[in-house]
Amino acid sequence: GAGLLAMVVNDYAGYQDERGALESIASKPAPTGSMFPGESCGLQKHPARCFDTLAVDVSCTRVPWEYLITSHLPGQTWTQLWPTPDKPARAHGQRQLGRAAAQLHTLRFAAFGRIDIDATILEPRSDLVGALRDRARRRLVDDHFRAIFLDLLADRAALFAQPAPPTLCHEDLNPNNLLFQLDACSMPILSGILDFESAWSSSGESDLARLELW
Repeated sequence: GAGLLAMVVNDYAGYQDERGALESIASKPAPTGSMFPGESCGLQKHPARCFDTLAVDVSCTRVPWEYLITSHLPGQTWTQLWPTPDKPARAHGQRQLGRAAAQLHTLRFAAFGRIDIDATILEPRSDLVGALRDRARRRLVDDHFRAIFLDLLADRAALFAQPAPPTLCHEDLNPNNLLFQLDACSMPILSGILDFESAWSSSGESDLARLELW
């Protein structure tokens, strides 16, 4: 469906070249304090914690590599934890993932597009198809894969004719980015969400499609 098509733009990391909000600070010195874009629009108020960014620099001007230093979040990834819980415990964890995604999607924006570090939208789009087209052209550097995606998007554009309002979309809710801790009854408790570098203002369906896939 529409969600699965939208999430394709963010897969195949080897073919990506831009990194969401981090791109806008590529030429600036590594800052101190939080640079996490969701924080300024209220994300830290939600139960599932997100890391605090302590320093970041993707310009490669100070040192010959990109770096991101964050605060520590306790827990194990859902991938690591998955073999341990029984079926009811797994269902308990999955319900929390659904609630966390719903909470992320309560953060609304005025348009579709990239989120800057001050939570404004860069190159805002009123139509989701246009925003997905722009994103594919930026992130899919392989001509073959980009052409496949754009052809498919054009063919299925009707699926995006009446999208939900623009919301914060994590775009990488895979099991390695979801942290859990076990409570006293050995039930998994969602303790953190990692890796917001692909986050943007989009349709929440993409996150739901990814959770369904995994």
